[in-house]
Order: sequence, then structure tokens, then C-alpha cells
Amino acid sequence: MPENKHYIQAILPLHLEWEPWYWSDTELVVGQIIKVPIGRRITYAVVSSTGGSPEIDSARISRIETADTGLPDILPSEIEFWRFIAGYYMCTTGDVFKYAYPAERFDTELKSSKKKLSCRTEDACEPELDIESDSRPFVVCGWNRETIYEQNIKNTLKAGKDVLVLRPCARNESLPTIRELSRAVKSDIPTLLDGSKALLFLPFKKLGLIIVDNEHSLRYKHNQSPRFNGRDAAIALSSIHRCRIILGSGTPSLETIYNIRTGRFDSMTITGETAGAAPVVIDVDSERRKNGMVGSRSRKLISAMEGIPEKNVLEISSLDLRKHLEGKKLEKYELVCVSDFDYLLSKNDFRADEKAFQMLCELRHRCRGKLFIQTRNAAHPIFSANDSNVYCNRLLVERKDFDLPPFTRLVEIRKPAYRQTVQSSDAPVSFGGQQTVRQYFLKRDSSLSKEKAGIRKNTAPGLIIDVDPL
Repeated sequence: MPENKHYIQAILPLHLEWEPWYWSDTELVVGQIIKVPIGRRITYAVVSSTGGSPEIDSARISRIETADTGLPDILPSEIEFWRFIAGYYMCTTGDVFKYAYPAERFDTELKSSKKKLSCRTEDACEPELDIESDSRPFVVCGWNRETIYEQNIKNTLKAGKDVLVLRPCARNESLPTIRELSRAVKSDIPTLLDGSKALLFLPFKKLGLIIVDNEHSLRYKHNQSPRFNGRDAAIALSSIHRCRIILGSGTPSLETIYNIRTGRFDSMTITGETAGAAPVVIDVDSERRKNGMVGSRSRKLISAMEGIPEKNVLEISSLDLRKHLEGKKLEKYELVCVSDFDYLLSKNDFRADEKAFQMLCELRHRCRGKLFIQTRNAAHPIFSANDSNVYCNRLLVERKDFDLPPFTRLVEIRKPAYRQTVQSSDAPVSFGGQQTVRQYFLKRDSSLSKEKAGIRKNTAPGLIIDVDPL
């Protein structure tokens, strides 16, 4: 047995509220990937601290299994990012480690990828738009954002820095691709990455710009542990790397609008864009009373469809609207109709009006032909809102009056399984098959961290904690 034991703490890919102590007969460094025993199994771990003095009996401290795993060290900036995610989203650093580096990523042999990983531009730098290089996120409001993205991407690559572009509809990259991308961002070649929120966890060394397109999208919310929001995590990552970040959206979230108005974000609005065709809103109940419905279609809709080839007509249920907005080329259809729009205006979700308004604005922008909306709630103000600023002002006033986000922070406690079908408006809220048992609306002040710590301490094991649910 060696006389000198080198004590370390390690992050394990497990839901542990502490970082276990181990000892080694050789010196280790923070970020080194090692193998350690935990119970009867052996697992990968990351050295999180060295040189400390454990306050437990040394006989209870296990020796590491191996220090020579042949794997590259985890960067300090990665561990800092993991700790932010764990602290803000009320999970453990081990949860984040497991998501960022699943065991398969270590065990799978690196395979070649045909994906284009890097981009070096030899063109002369183009003048950037007036986006200052300071610590505040910059929001580009409007539909034609790609030109602005391209100018900033080119100049960032020319400066030898990496660019990360996040898109909500991008599929999660395969493990071989992640491994290849990790190598690319560690190289000296400026790299352009365009993909999913999973790319936030790459080992960046020279990150110069992050772009979060369609920042309002619900797809940026990760609904398994760690339950982070890709947009907000990207903002934190930009702060860690001291790089610029651009948030783009045709319909910015109320959180982003609030941050613009309170001076936390800078912004610009793209001018000269057309609003798109106004929808024809059909009151289904009114049409039924005067025999104006044939099955699920109104006679007005049937009349409008006459003379249009069937292939040029798209009928969408509101249940499938988001999928069609992400995958269909709506511009090619002469007529688009959305049925049962009322589903999007659920009374159990205080964000329902905001989400429905965003989808309606995108429909108006993308539909170049006729747009019909069938609803039982034709008098809803969403359909008469011609000015998005005015309508968003109205929503913000309502949120402030009732102390709802973005004026507060929401933390939900949910049961992991909930199969009962709920119809009553005062029944517990369900979320993806889960039952929300408690909601906390916390003040956005210096007490936030303390309040969240208290909630976490008093939450029974087995319940789900979700911060800023969408």
C-alpha cells in the first residue's frame, strides 16, 4: 500500500447530490477522465478537484480503478458549464455529465463522418451590421435573418474563431459525429457547426459566436434530465467563453422581449418585410347554426377549394400544426386550412396565447395563397391582432398583473407518470403524461437561488423538478 495517497473528488455520470472522494497513488489533474468503482460497478468519472482533505474516514475512500483511459481531458470551461446547468436547472452535475458524455460516447470507436465539419473562408471580411461585441445578447427580430447570420459567421471564421448555429428542428447528432466534431473544435481550424442543442456540450476552445435561430421554439427545452433550455444555456455558454451571441426570431418569446425592454439584451428589427396574407377566420359554431357546415368543413372553405387541384390544398389539424410548420413547404400550397384552432388556446396553459400567436404569425408569413382558420373562438383577440408589438404588450401586462413569467421564475414539481385523462379546467395540469403537483412562481431577485435550494431540499425523491417549463 503506498504511503502517500493523492485524494481527489470526481463527477460520476449518476444522479448524486455529492461528488465522491477517491484516492490514487499518482497525481491526477482536474478534468482528467478516469475509471472508478461505485458499488459493484466500474464507471467513467471526471476529476473535479485535487489536493483536498476529505472529512470522512479514509478507510471508506476507494482507490480509483485506472487513470490511464486514453481519453482527452474535460476542459475547465466544460465543467463550469455543467455546474451552471446543474445549479440553475436544479439537477446534479452528474446528470449533466451523463447527458454530455454518455458511456456509449467513450466506448464507441470513432468512425469517419461525411458531414462537413469545418469552414475556412478566404473571402475578404464583409462589414458586419451594428452588433456590438459586448456581453449582452443581440436579438434580430424579423423573418429574413440569414443575411445577417452569414455576415457575422464569415467575419468570425476569418478571425480564427468557431461558430455555433443552433436550430430547433435539427436532429440530434450521432455519437460518431459528436466525436468528430469534438476533434474539430479542438483543432486550430475555425469551425462552423450547425445543428441541435446537443452541440452546446462540445469542448470549445475558441468559440467566437453563437447563433440561436427561432429562439422562441419549444424544441429548445430538453424534457429529460437535465431539463435545460437550449437558448438560455447558449447565453450562459457565451458568457463563459466571452463570445457574442445572436438570438433570431420572427416572433420573439415574451422572455426575450422583456429582456430587450429591461436593457439586458440589445436588438434590431429587420425592416421592409411583408406581413403575408390575413387569415379568413371561420366561426364554426356560427356556421353550424345556419347550416353552414358539411361535416368538419365549412361551406365557405369548400367554396374556396373549388377549382384548386387537391395536391395544392393542405388541411392541417391544430394538433399537427407545429409538425407541419417545421417540415412542410407551406409556400407551395394555394390554400392552407387549420382546423380546431381552439386546441391551441388551452385555458390550462398561461403561455397558450403566446404560442398560438407565434404559430399564427408564422402561418401568415409562410402561406402565399389563401389561409383559412376554423375555430369555435373567432372573437379571440389573437385573430384581430395586426400589430405584434401591441399584442405582446397586452400579454406582458397580463403576465405582470398575475405575477407570471417573465416577471417571475416558474418551478414545477411533477409526478413522473400520469395516465388519467383530465377534462375539468380546475384539474391538475398534465405535462407529457406527467402530473404537475406544485408550482412555484419565484421573484427574479437575489433570493432566487436560496428559494430554489429550499424547494429542492423539500422535494421528495422520485419527483421531477422542472425550471422554466415551456
